[in-house]
Amino acid sequence: DPVDPRLRPNDGLSLNFEYHDIWHLSLCVEDSGWDWQGKLIGCGGATIFMFNNNDCPLIYDETRELFENTVARPLDEGEVVGETLRCIPTICDEDALDFGSYVITGCRPGQCPFKMNKRGQIMVANPGLIDYEVRKQYEIDVKYTDKGGSRTGRKCSDSAKITINVINLNEKPRFSPLSDGVRYVNENSEGGDLAGKKFRASDPEIDSGQSQTLTYSVAGQPNRFAIETVGKREGQLVVVQGASLNFEEESSFVVVVTATDAGGPAGPPWSPPYSSYVEVTIRLNDVNEPPTMLHLNKFGVNMNSIRSVNENTGSGAAIVGKDPKCRLEPCGMGPLQALDVDAADGYGSKLKYHVQDANGKFRISSENGKGSLSVGSTSNMNFEDISVYTVSVTVTDVGGLSDTCTVTIKVLDLNERPTILPQTRYNRENMPIDSFIGLPLI
Repeated sequence: DPVDPRLRPNDGLSLNFEYHDIWHLSLCVEDSGWDWQGKLIGCGGATIFMFNNNDCPLIYDETRELFENTVARPLDEGEVVGETLRCIPTICDEDALDFGSYVITGCRPGQCPFKMNKRGQIMVANPGLIDYEVRKQYEIDVKYTDKGGSRTGRKCSDSAKITINVINLNEKPRFSPLSDGVRYVNENSEGGDLAGKKFRASDPEIDSGQSQTLTYSVAGQPNRFAIETVGKREGQLVVVQGASLNFEEESSFVVVVTATDAGGPAGPPWSPPYSSYVEVTIRLNDVNEPPTMLHLNKFGVNMNSIRSVNENTGSGAAIVGKDPKCRLEPCGMGPLQALDVDAADGYGSKLKYHVQDANGKFRISSENGKGSLSVGSTSNMNFEDISVYTVSVTVTDVGGLSDTCTVTIKVLDLNERPTILPQTRYNRENMPIDSFIGLPLI
């Protein structure tokens, strides 16, 4: 500037200590040339020494990725999240050896699961919060502050946003031991009958609306129970055809039900199919079963089918004798005894008996589950008149179920005293010896 000859940078240019800390200039001055010599020029040199001021660092927004925390692949506290954020002197900060430090100034949404050391390494602080089904993305605000300039000493900083995308991994389905540990089914159920309510294992992917399916399998008791997958989501235990489910023989069974998913969205090798299992106790409901009058001995003879009574017995006489032709011991004798396996029926001790005899020839009484036949008030047990009777005896349990059996009652022939009635005979006088006197005596 002819008016103000002080040195200054050219317009649009800046002086940067980090590029040139010393400038060597050649300077010339020219006068106006007022005399005959004309304009005269004088030249010389100038050295400019630059003072170093602190330059502010520049950091930029970045993106990181992190697998979610799962049971199969858990995150550890302190696990690093991507590479270290770098502000290297002379790159993001022009000041040589001006190593600054990082801090997290903000985190969203919700509670922050991350921490950062002063060198710019983001790490996991709370693994339990990193759940893709809850949060798919986090944004953290970081601030980098340098050590301050060599001349002014003022520190300078810059901020950036770091986006952390949570990568979805497949997670195991889960059963509830409380609600899934027990199922009930009626005894004597037939093939195809449902064994309790459906299983509905929880799955984080399904619960959050993602595309996932479940299949079910069962181990243990293959001859009694199978399982069907319903709607690619639920499992239903069913009774196998021909299964033996008898409460009185075995009242409960244990099986293992397994739910397996189809694998995760991240794909192999990160998210293979996973499965979970639960031990299930299947308890049989005791169902009232009808009593039976079929009480076989070891030879296959029903011991309730025949009773005998001596002839000439009076009303109320007990009919407890065995079949006189029975040679295959034990033979049926004594009170009738039906069988009942149900505890509610006292295992047969609460059974009631009824004889279907409208003429009153026979009666039956019930005591301690046994039926005692006796001669009725209108009967005359005379072998010579009727030697065999048949009656229908019905036994009924507490629940009203019944069974009927035909009982043969044999009247046993007894030797009876002969009788002779007063009689009159006439004979003519002077008959010879050994002559018959009238008709034979009766």
